[in-house]
Order: sequence, then structure tokens, then C-alpha cells
Amino acid sequence: MSTEAPVQIKPKPESIDAAAAAQLTADYDDDAAADAELEAELASGEITDAQLMRVALDAAVEAIRPAIQMDGGDMVVLELRADEGVVDIELLGACVGCPMSSITLRQGVERILTDRVPGLVKVRAKGIDFDVQDDIW
Repeated sequence: MSTEAPVQIKPKPESIDAAAAAQLTADYDDDAAADAELEAELASGEITDAQLMRVALDAAVEAIRPAIQMDGGDMVVLELRADEGVVDIELLGACVGCPMSSITLRQGVERILTDRVPGLVKVRAKGIDFDVQDDIW
């Protein structure tokens, strides 16, 4: 008869919400010099709306990625079309072929990104919303 205590397994979070994503960004955003440079560019008018949208997108993606990586997946931005408010992403790792990836995309990634990135209205995922066909010739 074993006297070892049973292993306690922590439950995985169901999803990451906007508040948790904001806290992750705050925890990992410690580049004060880059923040100061961005503030100066904004004040001088040297940064465009598209560049500002890209900065917000990059920060939001970096806030979301740890939650996706906890389940063995990842995501990358393929293209941002700021004029249309559309971003194309690719889900990687365990997300590829996962039946839950479309739910992760809509209820997690798209919801958070459209909430946190001004002007973003649509998130499309390679393999879910569109396919990129390699040159077969």
C-alpha cells in the first residue's frame, strides 16, 4: 500500500480574457526606452495610424501567446491590412488540426485583438478562414 500523496493537477484556464491579457502585457512590457521613443514619435506626428495599429497588434498578440502556448500551440501574424482593419494570422503547433482551434480563434484571439487594437474589425486564420496554396508548378 502506497503512502505517497496524490499528485495535485492544476486545472488549465478555459480562456484568456481582456483583463488577463492586459495584465500579461503590463507584466512583460518593461522596455521603457522603446515606450519613450514611441511617445516621442506620436507627439511629433512621425508615426502613421497603420504603424500605431501594428504596435497595438504586436502588444496584444504577445499578451495572448502565453495562453495559447500553455496548450502547445502558438500564433504568428502573417499580414496586417490596416486600411481594411483585417489581420491574417496562422495558428501553429497543437492548434493545427485541433477541432477547438476555430473556437479559440473566434472567442479568444479575435475577441481580444478587436477589443485591444483600434480599427481592427476582422481576424482571419490560415487553414480556417483561408488557405494559402503553395506554387504547385
